[in-house]
Amino acid sequence: MVPEHENLYKKYFETKTTPKRVTKVAINEEAVMKAKRYHGFFALLTNEAMDAITALELYCNKDVLEKAFGNLKEALTSATFWFPLSKALTACFLWNL
Repeated sequence: MVPEHENLYKKYFETKTTPKRVTKVAINEEAVMKAKRYHGFFALLTNEAMDAITALELYCNKDVLEKAFGNLKEALTSATFWFPLSKALTACFLWNL
């Protein structure tokens, strides 16, 4: 047991010690259900005033947009022609004349 977690042990588990020094541990179902109530939730903060549905839609669309830019960037990178260094420098030099 971790000493720093002692308060959590007391909150989520019920322990009973018998006269023969046997410790029985049971889960505190009510405390666990209260804690599980918030699993899967996250906070989304914004600088603008908007309702929760609009904020979540904008957040989800941002991910789609970032993935689309990533795909575009990957397509452009794969279409780039790579030359040996000496040819690339010559081409760059001729282009700038």
